[in-house]
Amino acid sequence: MNKKLLVLIVVIIGLAVFFMLKPPSPEEQIKNQLAQLKQSINSHQPSQNPIQAMKIARELTEFASNDIVIQHQTQDIKYDFITEKKELNYSLVMGQRMYDSVNIDWLETQINILSEYEATVDVVIKVLVKVNNSDLFEDVIPARFYLSKIEDNWKITKAYNLDPFE
Repeated sequence: MNKKLLVLIVVIIGLAVFFMLKPPSPEEQIKNQLAQLKQSINSHQPSQNPIQAMKIARELTEFASNDIVIQHQTQDIKYDFITEKKELNYSLVMGQRMYDSVNIDWLETQINILSEYEATVDVVIKVLVKVNNSDLFEDVIPARFYLSKIEDNWKITKAYNLDPFE
């Protein structure tokens, strides 16, 4: 066998191994987290069963830090309506009684890596909520997530809708 061909094969195998073992970039990790969050929301439809509702809520809160803050803002007011993971969990359990299905889609995402352990995600979320087996609520919500890398996972530490009037 030709030495040049053998060297080329060894280089190609080396590059393939390098790219397979290379850890994903922070941006790729966050994209994967967002895809998992979307999958969790879309695949777990609300449950009237309290045990099942708690299980769904617990899975969804895995994407949040313990001290998450969720804010809502309008043209005139900005307020925190969730200030810790326990409140988020409770809201998710209770909220499941109010709707039949929820589906989301990320229409636009922009990931900004601020440091090795901090990032923001600006996202436009399309939300479809079905209530009473027929009424359909649809909205498009621009939002910003702040994320921190906690124990090798990116967790949402703060989330709020972006003010459409700014």
